Amino acid sequence: MQKAGIVKNVILLTTVLLCLYSCRKDDSAMEYDFDHISDRVWIGEDFWGVPLEDWSVKNGRIEFNGDGQQNTCSYLAGFLNSDKGEFRISFDMGLLDMGINPGSSGIIIGSSAPEEESVKAAVFFGRGLNLGIATDGYIFAGQARKKLPDNFSYESFGILIEGSRSDEGFKVILKLSDNENNPAGEVSVITEQPVKGIVQLVN
Repeated sequence: MQKAGIVKNVILLTTVLLCLYSCRKDDSAMEYDFDHISDRVWIGEDFWGVPLEDWSVKNGRIEFNGDGQQNTCSYLAGFLNSDKGEFRISFDMGLLDMGINPGSSGIIIGSSAPEEESVKAAVFFGRGLNLGIATDGYIFAGQARKKLPDNFSYESFGILIEGSRSDEGFKVILKLSDNENNPAGEVSVITEQPVKGIVQLVN
């Protein structure tokens, strides 16, 4: 994923993270809403930020305030496995500061560390499928890109990610909606490898 430290502040507004079917061990949905949580550095027992001090809950949302590349906030309570079926993840998001230079932020799915099969290794060294939005005007799923509307606002938008089997293989789709919940773009990718691992927010 491109350098996102330039997009210095990324927020997930009243974040809702939904993982269905293959995301949790009991195959049930999980929803998080930070709107009623007091401001704090510790996000919660189901999340781990790297660097820890740069991720926080503030004004009813998860905020990232830091520099550098590939800063992640890992979801620890579930494990994606595309071999077991479909999944669905959605969250509301926005940028506090566009920064001077282009950058990107979004989510990594199926993040794992090849050398060590553990959640801890995945948190710090994991790699997976990158999906998200870039400030120079496109959304992406892996290497696939789709141009954004010229008047798109980065202040508040929604992202829905769906994964399911298709005739070509396992298909992952990113659907973008604008601040009025209107469709703003869609991009998809057929994964070469199974999507197996944790989910990470990334900036």
